[in-house]
Amino acid sequence: MQYSKGDRTMKLGKKAIVALSFVVGACLFLTTALADMALSTGYDRLKAAAKHTSAQLEDGLDSFTLESFLTAKIDGILLYESTDIMKVDAVNRVSEMVNKNIRYRDDKTYSWYSYRDETTYAYKGGNDDQLHVYISAENKWHPYSDPFKDMYADDFERIIDALVGNLKDYIMVEEEADGGKVYSGSLSQTQVPTLVNAVLSFMFKQSAYGWYDWNREGELPRISEDIFVSRVSGRASEDANGLLNNLTG
Repeated sequence: MQYSKGDRTMKLGKKAIVALSFVVGACLFLTTALADMALSTGYDRLKAAAKHTSAQLEDGLDSFTLESFLTAKIDGILLYESTDIMKVDAVNRVSEMVNKNIRYRDDKTYSWYSYRDETTYAYKGGNDDQLHVYISAENKWHPYSDPFKDMYADDFERIIDALVGNLKDYIMVEEEADGGKVYSGSLSQTQVPTLVNAVLSFMFKQSAYGWYDWNREGELPRISEDIFVSRVSGRASEDANGLLNNLTG
């Protein structure tokens, strides 16, 4: 089959157009991806860091320590205070957990200690100074489970995203010189959506029922009306490896 010069020029032109289209498409894809990264909200980046950290805690780190502190007060009266510390040695497959809490009922400090390895589980709690030890031939050592792998995690995440809505724009990100990041945010009462307040009010009243069982002399009334969030503030730090190492709220 023979082609005239004009035909060959057209054929070469089509190849050039295809190549150009490919290059332009690749550039558009790269530009869009970079734009998405640049426009990603602090909320999205913080959530990604939380997922990465959780996955590493389940399987990825040789050792780590998790420490949490929770306090609840009503009109300045301490209702509940709890400190939890979990230490994990993934190399030797050993973990320890210590919990201390103060309850409004009697102002006493209650403590709980537990130890676990591949074949042994031991605990000591309350006013009992005796260490209870159980030996098993089964390998049950699994101190941390990634909640983002739960079968309902995606549904729960979508609900949280819907509740957060435009509030994600209030989370600011500050880049650190060592490659880490600091996330921070603060909301006033007028900035908290009505739906968020309604859901939080319901959840708090449900969880508070147990606290009132510790009520002494009826000094604390049960919550019968809706509560509302008057202020929300938080701060989180992420290291250069993308792991969250501190979170306060």
